Amino acid sequence: GPRDVSFPRDQRAVPSYVADKTDTIPATPESGAVEGSPSDDEEWNEEDIRRSFQRIDLDNNGYLGAAEIRHILIMMGEHVSEEEVDTMIAMLDTKGDGQIGYLQFKAMVESEDPAKENFLEKVDSVKDSAVSQRRADSLNKTSKKREVLARMAGTCNLVKEDVLRMWDVLRQRAFSSSTKVTPNSFMLGYSEYMVIMPIFDKTSEARCIFDMLRKGQHVDGREVVMSFSNYVDFSNEERCRLAFDMYDEDLSGYLSLDEVEAIMSSTHLIAREYIKKKAQALMRCADEDGSGNITIDELIVASERLPNLIFPKQPSDDFK
Repeated sequence: GPRDVSFPRDQRAVPSYVADKTDTIPATPESGAVEGSPSDDEEWNEEDIRRSFQRIDLDNNGYLGAAEIRHILIMMGEHVSEEEVDTMIAMLDTKGDGQIGYLQFKAMVESEDPAKENFLEKVDSVKDSAVSQRRADSLNKTSKKREVLARMAGTCNLVKEDVLRMWDVLRQRAFSSSTKVTPNSFMLGYSEYMVIMPIFDKTSEARCIFDMLRKGQHVDGREVVMSFSNYVDFSNEERCRLAFDMYDEDLSGYLSLDEVEAIMSSTHLIAREYIKKKAQALMRCADEDGSGNITIDELIVASERLPNLIFPKQPSDDFK
């Protein structure tokens, strides 16, 4: 596993944040351990394990996702990369959905050496190899997309103004071609796609990006713009406003769950089937009035509460 990162059972209590709450994980004054949890020389029982799982499960959906794991590790003083979090999840993810269920967490806690032992053999559920392989293939494609996009952005010296120009050209095309804007309004063939690309770069990698992002013979221009926005210097609020403007198709001033999924699929560069639970977690955090839709202000607040959930941090090497 990742170096210098302890498993949750080996860590003391830390402050925890849940939307709209200000409580912390309680600790005993003497040891700092989670209240009610066993001491270092005591065995963990079922109740201890379940209580610990529930305290890490910040959105209370019964699963531990990348954002929750990264959040709790940061609170513990561990600054880990996205790749290290993905590695942690891959060690426990038996369903291939990028999340950790209670049984996998329990098996890890009960294992004498989770970094080495094949402790998941103890879990009743068996990994579906087809699902696992499909997810692995998707993650490999995502890694390739990031590599090509980062290289092209670096070669072109892409800056914020270039990305905003891309969106401006795309928006004018979409809103001038139809009285009612739909997702199809942003679909581009190759020649149309080349119109919105940075004018100073017409290399073969532009074709490579088109082929990686296309659905059939077209790409969603918004996905192209959001993909490149990962590699330029936008503030969190600027990135939120750009995403909101692009995906609020009906100009209602709100984003639906479906639109949030579309945004996160484009920022994570991964198929929507693997992003649904993350999108649901974001909506639970952001949708303060329970309307099923979120405003731009709610999106900004949620993205600050759950950093990297909607805009994943790119590896520093990508920018070199």
